[in-house]
Amino acid sequence: MNTKMNVLAKKGFLFFNVIRGLAQLKLIVAMRLVGLLVASTLLLACAQIPESAVEESQFGALSCAELAQQTEEAKQTKDVAEQAKSDSWHVIMPVIVAARYGQAASASSEADRRIGLLAEQQTQRGCAL
Repeated sequence: MNTKMNVLAKKGFLFFNVIRGLAQLKLIVAMRLVGLLVASTLLLACAQIPESAVEESQFGALSCAELAQQTEEAKQTKDVAEQAKSDSWHVIMPVIVAARYGQAASASSEADRRIGLLAEQQTQRGCAL
C-alpha cells in the first residue's frame, strides 16, 4: 500500500510540475505579448503628428505662396495634434495616455505659435491672409 501511495504521489508531483511549467510558459508568452503591444502603441502614439521641415528662422525668406503653404501645413499639424489629444483616452495604459496627450498638447501649441509667426510675416509682406 505504501508503494502505491508513493507511485501516486510521484505521478501527482510530476503532473503538478507539468502544470506549473505550462503556467510559467503562458506567463512568459503573455509578458512578451504585452511588451510588444506596449512598444507598438508607444510608436503609434509618438509617430503620428507631422512636423514642418522649414525652420522658423527661414520664415523671413519665404515668398507669400510659401508662407501660405507653411500656414496650411501648421493648421493641419494643429488639427492632427488636437485629434490625438482627444483620442488619447483610447489608449489603455495611463502612462501612454499621459505621454500621448503631452506630445499632442506640445505639438498643438507649437503649431499655434508657428501660425502666429507666419501670419506676422504675411502681414509684413502685405500678403493676402
